[in-house]
Amino acid sequence: MGNSKGVMFRGILLIGIWFAALFGATTWLDLSATPRDLIVELRSSATKGAPVPATPAVGMNQRRYGPGDEFQDCPDCPEMVVIPAGSFRMGDLTGEGDEDEKPVHVVRVGYSFAIGKYEVTYGEYSAFVNSTGHSDGSGCRVWANDKGEEDNSKNWRDPGFIQSDGDPVVCVNWNDATAYAQWLSHKTGRLYRLLSESEWEYVARAGSQTKYGFGNGDTFLCRYGNLADKSSKYKWRNNNCDDGYARHPAPVGSFTANQFGVHDMHGNLWEWVADCWHASYSGAPSNGSTWKYRRNCSKRVLRGGSWISGPGDLRSANRDLAIAGKRSDIAGFRIARMLSQ
Repeated sequence: MGNSKGVMFRGILLIGIWFAALFGATTWLDLSATPRDLIVELRSSATKGAPVPATPAVGMNQRRYGPGDEFQDCPDCPEMVVIPAGSFRMGDLTGEGDEDEKPVHVVRVGYSFAIGKYEVTYGEYSAFVNSTGHSDGSGCRVWANDKGEEDNSKNWRDPGFIQSDGDPVVCVNWNDATAYAQWLSHKTGRLYRLLSESEWEYVARAGSQTKYGFGNGDTFLCRYGNLADKSSKYKWRNNNCDDGYARHPAPVGSFTANQFGVHDMHGNLWEWVADCWHASYSGAPSNGSTWKYRRNCSKRVLRGGSWISGPGDLRSANRDLAIAGKRSDIAGFRIARMLSQ
């Protein structure tokens, strides 16, 4: 009986993905939804005036991917890595965190999913803006003078330092990141979205229960990410190493990947995730889904630390928040793609 239910769900899911691609559905599905709820949600999103694709969505036949597999749905799509289902303890496991990292709780991610191997790049984001005409926004908080200041002349095209197509895009807010994921879903016929906060920590930990995904030592941070190192002027800098990028983000893939094959989960850029900000984990989901049920969701969660962060901000359990509409040259994002549940 269990096997027949699994086959039935996969069939419904494939129909749902086809339905979403055909009608341009762009709202995100709760990962904890039942098959019946999934179809209702897809049907609802398809009737909200979303544009019908001018050409059929690419590749309607779902290829089955296994843990560790890498793929790319189109030439200017992000490279993805498949993450296995599993369970982990989320929160301050080492006693070095703040109250917002408590209580520690077990999360079961009972489905495989794909995550961006790298943070979304300048080149990938350019393809989105060129295709949609998405607004550059009005200003960005920049750290050019070693302190964050709003500069109305700066945006993702010119954040104050030179960027190539292989650099992570900066000066993008939560709304920009969500719009990018919706465009990518419409372009490919696949369900792309931001990660939930628990998915993000699950990937960052990559099976570990230590301070960082690779262990507890600050000395090794420069092998795995870009942070305020000993060459920087920040008082919170890491004096144990030099990562080679003191004044700006590093090109994606410059540092060693974690055990899941994902790069830059520690440092380089703070990464927007889907969740609304909550000041603790009391009442948090335990199934990997996005924690979004809140009257005021103007503040969203950021994870991972950045190129100006000290070691404490790069801990796997560390959390931060920002207003969803604010942009900064220390914040970017990566995406997830639904595979199965």
